[in-house]
Amino acid sequence: MEILGEMTASDARRVSACAGHFTIERVPLATMRLTIVLTLLLLTLVTTQACSGGAPTQEALETAVVAALDALVAELVAERPADAAAYAERLRAYLEVHPAFYGSAAALLDEAGNVTASPYVYRDDDYHVLGLAQPDYNIEAQEWI
Repeated sequence: MEILGEMTASDARRVSACAGHFTIERVPLATMRLTIVLTLLLLTLVTTQACSGGAPTQEALETAVVAALDALVAELVAERPADAAAYAERLRAYLEVHPAFYGSAAALLDEAGNVTASPYVYRDDDYHVLGLAQPDYNIEAQEWI
């Protein structure tokens, strides 16, 4: 190996080897320090972002759910479906737009306030509809009604 040129703190030095040519540049100390500081800063930013932005807080999740449900209710009130099957189809469409939600239900009430139908749409590999207005479920006693 042969060292070419005079080495000083600010000069570049070149090293050549018999097997091939490659270049090693001597980097000024200030540039190296700046590179290290910027690398550490970038690492800190990435770590902070990964730790804080990875999982939303419970409050942020609740806010998102409430906003999405308010929008669904406004849509259903503006264009009221004709029957339980039409409600189920609208709920399925709603779940397609909101992939973070597993399922959604609507209770259809008569003039006296009694539940006449309640489609619950949920997904696993496909979409499924359950009728919650069944005697064994006792929907009138459920807290969410």
